[in-house]
Amino acid sequence: MKWHTKPTVFTKPDNIILHFRTNSINKDVVPDIVANDIIKEALEIQKESGSQVMIFGIVPRKSNLNKKVIGINKILKEECSMR
Repeated sequence: MKWHTKPTVFTKPDNIILHFRTNSINKDVVPDIVANDIIKEALEIQKESGSQVMIFGIVPRKSNLNKKVIGINKILKEECSMR
């Protein structure tokens, strides 16, 4: 679990909303890997906190990387709808 999520997890809220930005997305990023990392983090937070965890999709951006953002969001939507 990332260090910045620990203070929230320890308070054991009913719901946690995860919002991700595009800072680490670049031309070499593979959407499947990013989406799986996000899901892995969400599941770890859920296990640790007992909270319901919701993932907001990555906010689209006006750049050549938007196709990757759309791909990541599509994978997140598909994976989350199966859980």
